[in-house]
Amino acid sequence: MEICNNKKTGEVFVYLEEKSDDSALMITPHGDVKRLENRFFTEPVEVDNGETFLESGNLTDVQYEVYLLYDL
Repeated sequence: MEICNNKKTGEVFVYLEEKSDDSALMITPHGDVKRLENRFFTEPVEVDNGETFLESGNLTDVQYEVYLLYDL
């Protein structure tokens, strides 16, 4: 799982895939999958265990659930 932060709010977004127009598909903290501009986010980083990241409070339950569905 890759995550990044919104530069303005600091919220964690799950990074799904890069698009060709300097945007990427991401899962918002509300669980929506949206195409968002990369310039508003930090570089994505790999986290080894999404469950641990969820338990630490950095991901929302709905983000993790959507990620599991997307990752199938």
